[in-house]
Amino acid sequence: TNFLDEPGVMWLWAGVPGFSKFGDYIGNNNADGPMIHCGFRPAFVLIKNVATSNRDWMLFDSARDTYNAVGTYIRPDTTDTDSTSGSFTLDFTANGFKVRGANSFFNESGKSHVFMAFAEAPFKYANAR
Repeated sequence: TNFLDEPGVMWLWAGVPGFSKFGDYIGNNNADGPMIHCGFRPAFVLIKNVATSNRDWMLFDSARDTYNAVGTYIRPDTTDTDSTSGSFTLDFTANGFKVRGANSFFNESGKSHVFMAFAEAPFKYANAR
């Protein structure tokens, strides 16, 4: 078939310093997981294991968990409500986030995981008077 006849959506994102960051990291399947530098404290982080099939998107935010560890998550590609699990946790730091769970959905050893993060307080674009 002609690929132009196939339905689909493509979203293209570009990071803005101090506001948003998009990238990838390699998991280590350890509770002391990778630290991802964003240059800001995230308001939310969306992660997906892109190397293994049947892995959902995982969305963590600072609205439901106002302190570390951030363990309440949503899987936006499912109809599930928000959930919590000791093996699905992040720490939101002043300059990024640290993976704290040993789980294949967002920290599978040796596998690539993509993420998008948006700043909690994008200071660079504040309208102070």
